[in-house]
Amino acid sequence: MNKTLLVLAASIYQVPVILKARALGYRVLTADNRPDNPGHALAHESHIVDTTDAPGILALARKAGACGILAPATDVAVTSAAEAAAALGLPGTQPEAARILTSKDFFRNFLREGGWPSPAGQTLTEPVWPKGLGGGPWIIKPNRASGSRGVFIINDAADFKRLAPESLAQSLDGRAVLERFIGGSQHTLEGFWENGRPGLVLATDRLTAPPPHTATWGHLAPSRLAEAGLARALDLISQVAGRLDLRDGPFDCDFVWDGREVFLLEMSPRLGGNALARLFEAVWGVDLTAAAIAQACGEPVTLNPPQGTPQPAAVALLGLDRAGRAAWDEEEEKHLREESWVSHLALDVPPGTWTLPFTDGRRRLGEALITAADRPQLEVRLDEFSARLKLTAL
Repeated sequence: MNKTLLVLAASIYQVPVILKARALGYRVLTADNRPDNPGHALAHESHIVDTTDAPGILALARKAGACGILAPATDVAVTSAAEAAAALGLPGTQPEAARILTSKDFFRNFLREGGWPSPAGQTLTEPVWPKGLGGGPWIIKPNRASGSRGVFIINDAADFKRLAPESLAQSLDGRAVLERFIGGSQHTLEGFWENGRPGLVLATDRLTAPPPHTATWGHLAPSRLAEAGLARALDLISQVAGRLDLRDGPFDCDFVWDGREVFLLEMSPRLGGNALARLFEAVWGVDLTAAAIAQACGEPVTLNPPQGTPQPAAVALLGLDRAGRAAWDEEEEKHLREESWVSHLALDVPPGTWTLPFTDGRRRLGEALITAADRPQLEVRLDEFSARLKLTAL
């Protein structure tokens, strides 16, 4: 078998997949339209091909004789991966399902037609405040984008006038979705479909940037989500998967629980970003990245149930609260790396790098994985980590 894996995108979020595939003996090719992205240097071959260029991705996969195609941590590449996999007879999501799941207006319409909960809203093609909208808050999102770019919570027409052009500009198709903001607790499900059912799943509490932004700043597990909320979320994603014939492979889902109902915000047939696979392995002791690679290449995958209780753990994504030159306590960074409860600490840039506020995924400065004996201790250690690192803007 030709063990060549094509990875779509080569940013910091795809690096763990590239490294894991290499360690497993795969020949790794990357496709990305940014030559300076770090994943290119780690691949056996790098190609400057836009991940939304479906014909270009298909041609590259066919020429390489790829055994599998992955689009980890990026919604915008999922459709290209699905179309190329279908054309080459490789494992993957059906293209129509991929289109529905990675277009916010398609997904909202799909939920409404299926009778599933979905916030009231509409699709926009220009920054014109709709008449008769009623009171806020609302949220506006690019229809096709990733990393929380161009996503804003808005309260009135003045907010809309200021922020809507950015949402439209960030969308690949020039459309944006304006919908009622659903209050409640924010959560993520990261897992693996097994014969159309969610097998092993990690439920997290998702930490987000302060309004008007919504970027993910971290994840904590075990989640404090009520048992009824988790059961409802698992039931909803199972129903959606059944309708779209999602049979095997990784999935990532963000949702809100308002105390009575679950609202699916996003559900994508791919590995999640923001170090979720790393968190999954820390909590369950199961390598989700290796499973996704094997499944994409048609190899058998068995996710054995973990033994014992899950390990409480959290991912903290690092960034600045204002623009400036990134600085932190470099001596304390060394001490933190020696702490048994800091399982992983990576900083993406050197000290002094000019950085914008952490309001979307491209503005992160690093990540840390923290473990603890229980959830209360986990929260204490997150605070301690932040206080000791002293990440700030100069």
